[in-house]
Order: sequence, then C-alpha cells, then structure tokens
Amino acid sequence: MTRSFAVALVFLEVRLISGVGGWDDNAAVGETIVWICLAASLLAADVVLQIQESALSRPRTARARLAVHIS
Repeated sequence: MTRSFAVALVFLEVRLISGVGGWDDNAAVGETIVWICLAASLLAADVVLQIQESALSRPRTARARLAVHIS
C-alpha cells in the first residue's frame, strides 16, 4: 500500500515540478521529470518500508518482556 501511494503521488509531483519550473511545453523534459519522480517515489517508499520492517524486527526490551510475563 505504501508503494501504491507513492506511485499515485507521481502525478502531483510531476505537475508541481513542471509547473513551477515552467517546463510544460517541452515533451522531452516532461518525460524525464516523470521518470525521475517515479524512481524517487519508489525509492522513498522502499526506504520507508525498510525502516518500518527494521523497527518491527528489533528485539523487545527487558522491561517489555517482563510486562508480557506478568500479565
């Protein structure tokens, strides 16, 4: 779902970058912007997923283990 959200935002990123930069007229520049935004979005989504996965796979602290054993 994170990757799908990142890819869905590519449209907005491209419109923002091409509009602010004034590159709406040139098709070659527009295509380059699309590919760069797509690659950056997928990279950012994978980084977020890796951070989430590493946070979930960390060993629990002794205090958390103790709380589980008491209850």
